[in-house]
Amino acid sequence: MKDPDPSNKKKTDKILVIGSDVKIKGVVSFEWKNIPKDLNFADFNKVIINLYSIYLDNKKIYNFNLNEFSNNLTGLIWNKNAEIIAIGRPLELTKNDYYVDCYSWLPNKIIVKEVEGDTFSDVKKEFEWYFKLIEKWPFYFEEKSRENKDYKVILMYPLAKSINDKPLGVIIKHKKLRKEDESAFIILLPPTTKIPVSDSIRLIIEKRYDFEISSEEPAWVEKYKLPSQKDMEEKIKIMEEDIKKQIIQRDNLLDQLKKLKDKNKLLYEKGFSLQESVLECISLLGAKLEDVPDKTKEDGRFVDPQGRKYMIEIKGSNGQMQRKDIRELDDWIDHATKTEGWKGKGLLIGNYLCDKKITDRKDIISPNEEKALKRFEFCFLKTTQLFKALESLEKKNFDQKNFWNKIHKSTGSVDLPDIEN
Repeated sequence: MKDPDPSNKKKTDKILVIGSDVKIKGVVSFEWKNIPKDLNFADFNKVIINLYSIYLDNKKIYNFNLNEFSNNLTGLIWNKNAEIIAIGRPLELTKNDYYVDCYSWLPNKIIVKEVEGDTFSDVKKEFEWYFKLIEKWPFYFEEKSRENKDYKVILMYPLAKSINDKPLGVIIKHKKLRKEDESAFIILLPPTTKIPVSDSIRLIIEKRYDFEISSEEPAWVEKYKLPSQKDMEEKIKIMEEDIKKQIIQRDNLLDQLKKLKDKNKLLYEKGFSLQESVLECISLLGAKLEDVPDKTKEDGRFVDPQGRKYMIEIKGSNGQMQRKDIRELDDWIDHATKTEGWKGKGLLIGNYLCDKKITDRKDIISPNEEKALKRFEFCFLKTTQLFKALESLEKKNFDQKNFWNKIHKSTGSVDLPDIEN
């Protein structure tokens, strides 16, 4: 198994730095004392840990909870596509004069010897720049790990070696023995001595992850502005205000368009949705809607502009007109006549064969149903004819009087313009 290819760099890397606040745009970073309790390491695929800062701050250690830190790392450690870089001494002295094992979060115990030196050999090309920043190294690694009943090391090779052929930095990878799970690539490095470790972390982000370094602007800079900058900000402010107004206007237009497109339901809907559209449309064409005693039975009543009363039955169906549609209208009229003394005309408004294109809607009413309509003196109006009337209304050539006179005088199908004509 080979180490991760440093040339395989992605601009989409989600980078987290622990132990240093590097102040780089697009990089999340915290000093040890400021790590949020709800921070989820698994949200990142590249994590750099500054263990050396624990050593530097040993006199003011910030309640460093190693177990909690290790638990938080677990989700990331077993992401085989992630990378963790840890920089610093494996054992650090705390304010209470005892040592903290800063490598205890590793699945397998890595053997480290606290021996100093200043010579390097066999430095891997992708880390040459890093080891040039070290004058003296404080420890080396043994090329083996302690046995563990749950995990084993499947990759461990040096990034540089001492004169005695001891690894001075390593890339390691672990595997769970009872499963096929592989760990992230874990890179352990000695701290740089020619520059602060926090600066070396910035270089790792730039060089290894091909990340364009751009420092975050401090808040105090905001009060220093060139005249051209102020002018530009004012123009942007005016533009943003215009955009807000345009968004409001657009939203209003979209609401209006939605209401207008609701009229299209006359062409394809059925049931209550069709009923709502029909009632709204006949109202726009001049009819005055009346209250219905029982809305669970009747679809609607109205008075036309000439004062003539109508009871309507509204039907939408994938099939042709049925005799029961006519009988249903007759039943409502008969009931209203006997109980209220109601007098008026029956109007059946239908959207039949509504699952077909309008040009394919042939023979929506049979000769027998046409005869039945005439026998009951009912008028039949297609919803497509209603739509055509609305079109004429918007074009300001709608003849309201002729429209309602034809409906009142007709028995059977009414002869009015249709959108298919």
